[in-house]
Amino acid sequence: MKVLNFFEMFQLQIAILIIGMIFHQPFVIAQSKGPLYIDSFVNIVDYTVNYKDSFSAFILNDTDGSLDIILERMKVASNMVDELSANSLQRASLDLEIDDEVDPITRQIDQHAMYIEGLYEKYRRYLRNYRRLNKATINDFVRVMTTDKKSDAQSNLKNIYLIAMPDKSRDDNGNIFEYVRQQILDGPPEEQCDNYGSIHHRLIEIYNTLITAEARGHVMTVFSLAVLTQQNNESYEQQMNESAGRLVLRAEEYLLALKEGLMSAPRDYRRCDPPEQVRGRTFIELEKTIQMFVLNEQDINRGSCTSTCEEIQETYSFDCDPSDHWCPSRKCDGITYDCVSGGKYMEVCELPQDSVERYKWVKDYNERMYGQNHGCDGQITKPYGWVRFAVYCDMCICTCFEENRGSMASRAINLRPQLSNVAENMIVTGIKFVLADKMIHLQIKQGKLLPSGRVDIISQKWNPVERFRYDPVDTYGGGFYLLKNNNQEEFMKVGKDHTFIYKKQHMIYLDDLYAGSNYVVTGVRFNHADPNNIDDDGWNLSAVQLEIYVTEFDFDSGILNDDFDSSRWITPQDMASISSEYNTERNIIFVKNNENPTKSKINLPASKPNDGIRFNPSNRWTDVGQSTIPFFDAQPVDGPVSVPLSGIGLFFKGPSGFGGYLALKTISFDFTNELKMAIDSETLDKYKSDFSDPLPYDVEEK
Repeated sequence: MKVLNFFEMFQLQIAILIIGMIFHQPFVIAQSKGPLYIDSFVNIVDYTVNYKDSFSAFILNDTDGSLDIILERMKVASNMVDELSANSLQRASLDLEIDDEVDPITRQIDQHAMYIEGLYEKYRRYLRNYRRLNKATINDFVRVMTTDKKSDAQSNLKNIYLIAMPDKSRDDNGNIFEYVRQQILDGPPEEQCDNYGSIHHRLIEIYNTLITAEARGHVMTVFSLAVLTQQNNESYEQQMNESAGRLVLRAEEYLLALKEGLMSAPRDYRRCDPPEQVRGRTFIELEKTIQMFVLNEQDINRGSCTSTCEEIQETYSFDCDPSDHWCPSRKCDGITYDCVSGGKYMEVCELPQDSVERYKWVKDYNERMYGQNHGCDGQITKPYGWVRFAVYCDMCICTCFEENRGSMASRAINLRPQLSNVAENMIVTGIKFVLADKMIHLQIKQGKLLPSGRVDIISQKWNPVERFRYDPVDTYGGGFYLLKNNNQEEFMKVGKDHTFIYKKQHMIYLDDLYAGSNYVVTGVRFNHADPNNIDDDGWNLSAVQLEIYVTEFDFDSGILNDDFDSSRWITPQDMASISSEYNTERNIIFVKNNENPTKSKINLPASKPNDGIRFNPSNRWTDVGQSTIPFFDAQPVDGPVSVPLSGIGLFFKGPSGFGGYLALKTISFDFTNELKMAIDSETLDKYKSDFSDPLPYDVEEK
């Protein structure tokens, strides 16, 4: 739905002033606060029906200009409804798919709402071209809007209300919000993702569809009754008042039911598993960082072969002399550890240098196969042990952790803050993992925040990932340079701008981070959990953790407070409300020697906040230990509907025995406390007297 720009709002206000002059009285319409405020519907009713100065009576008293009055007044009223719809989110089908079948209750509501939507499109067209329409066309539309026949508008609107808000004493399913929430929660866990968005916002979408249908139905009804008044010279004030009562009290009941539903509706949104896992598109990896590695015993034992492979402790591998014995095509630029004997000779399928994996398969002296021998896409070599000073040097199968400065593995994580443009009122609306320039990045999507918790869809864009150049020979451990637009380079500091995953520190924390009330997410970054935990070589030994940047805002206006003191970083230690999971020590999830993650088709969340996980190699027997697990889920997490975020989470997903994925989730803004439902008692009494439908909830009075 289109959001009115400044010029269009100006035109609307001018139209209101003109109509006020037509009525010989000033008529001021309060700025719409959006569909979460009952006053928005009272404003529409006051303008279209106006109990103090009946619209119907005015038409009867001014027959000469009544048609112009009807058309102008209804155009402005329709703009009010359209603005209200713009304050809602984009229209989405309500249909739920349960066990691959569309749920009948939501399908019925959706069909009735679509019928009203179709009528409203006709109505807007008729309003623009009224004087060119023949009388039969207008009369047919008026009949549809003012009769109670089964297929007409009033019947459809009533059916929506009765299905959505059944009598509590006669329906075990509860109202539509309770029903949908429970249907999703009771459904398969692998479907509680993607198209649904967060359940919290799914309920708001349903509410928006319901009240949009009601508001449109009301203005079309008043228009039709105004036409009848003008044609028949007869008052239809009572019917207009009844329509007003239906709109306000149904909207009130929907709001009350929505609030109850939102209080227990989860706000997190995550991605489902893709139909097919594709490297670089649906997942990324710390490529070549931790892998199984085949080499000769003397190359990790300082030229000695007096011990066994199993007895060799964590050590650096040394340069191999190919004139002496077999050397691997790719050396280990780091630490070797966790070694076992491969025997006197082996057979190895070595893959090309540009491959992420070193080996397709490996066969040891005892004919034991690591991986699957389905041919070789590289070169088959047969390394062998040899005798040195009467001592036999075995072939060893080890783990290589790449951490030397010459390493070309993708082993870095970007620590630089990723911020939205707060000065332009931009907030974070989505996030994803990106692998670029041998570094894992967080990339954010930003959009402009609007009044009532809306986001300007057109303004949204993914912020580009900064570009870096890696120099493997510059500084200890290698160095990164930020590439600037002016062709200049800026050296990036380890521990501040980026960090490396290495043997002493290869853990990442799993947390859900929440902003406080009246705050939205405007940035995100990775950081070390303890900035002071530095070893003698200058490396930070603390785990990597997620942190979010939050900014205070005004819900009604949608304006971010860009004062420096109104924004701050949130860590797991200083959230406004810390969950019970943080009352214990962190639980560490182990994935060492697990299966390659891509072999699992269903990967459900398998962690909770305050967990941690270490990067490790995959299973030697099935994957030749060639994957650094867990992988990263690279799918964008931006939801089917754009909403402000109150938080972001990092979690692990995957079944037992598999390497799994690190995945991001968004936590939508909590709209519960923004619902304004109270009506003053005098107004309520007027509406109740013209309302005949059931009221499952007690209306709140001011």
